[in-house]
Amino acid sequence: MTTSTTYPATRQPARIGAAAARSWRLVPADKPHRFAHAEQVRTDAMILDLEDGVAAGLDHSRAIADADATARLAFGVGELPV
Repeated sequence: MTTSTTYPATRQPARIGAAAARSWRLVPADKPHRFAHAEQVRTDAMILDLEDGVAAGLDHSRAIADADATARLAFGVGELPV
């Protein structure tokens, strides 16, 4: 007997805590167009890089991107460390 490892389009991806996450995707916080792609790929954890992944002098952009991402992305019951 075999089991499919792909999710149907209507099924929600599993929520995995940081301690059990095997794959992590780092996304620069000043590039909001990358958030949607990062949400679609099936990694266990998505990390918004608020420091190293942001160009110098873009603190305001970083804050807007962070607020927008936390409002739009489906974090579910997972962890959201800041």
